[in-house]
Amino acid sequence: MKVLYPLLLTSLLLAGCTSLTASPYQVPVVTLPAQWQGAAAADDGPISGDNWWQQFGDAELNRLVALVLSRNNDLAAAAIKVQQAMLKAELAATDLAPTPAFSLSSSTSQRLGGAAVNSQTHAASLSVSYEADLWGQLSHLRDAKAWERAPPSRIAQPAGSA
Repeated sequence: MKVLYPLLLTSLLLAGCTSLTASPYQVPVVTLPAQWQGAAAADDGPISGDNWWQQFGDAELNRLVALVLSRNNDLAAAAIKVQQAMLKAELAATDLAPTPAFSLSSSTSQRLGGAAVNSQTHAASLSVSYEADLWGQLSHLRDAKAWERAPPSRIAQPAGSA
């Protein structure tokens, strides 16, 4: 069994080396026509705009596109995700500022069926809380949320071109 492994390994190596002696690749000869054999495309100018399909002047195409846009669940889901990203970005930005809180309370109590002892209590409190962003976690979260809500064209740009 021990003799079989080296023989098997040697035969595999030699079989792999036989591909090195194969004949060189020859490029096949291809004849190309001198000119394209089709009707020349009409150059009506660039197609642009939000409703580009209307430039074709096809009522059926316009109807189908309007139907697809009105019933497109993926488009509606994408719009909801964009709205969520915008709201999350706004919330992430609020974490960087101090949060004030104010409360007022007042109470009155009177004893039933006894001496007329009344008590009144009034209280007011004001507090401010702030989370120190020592390691940049909050600012990184804010930046990530801002990129989530950014349009795809801005995300595709190189870092120094914005």
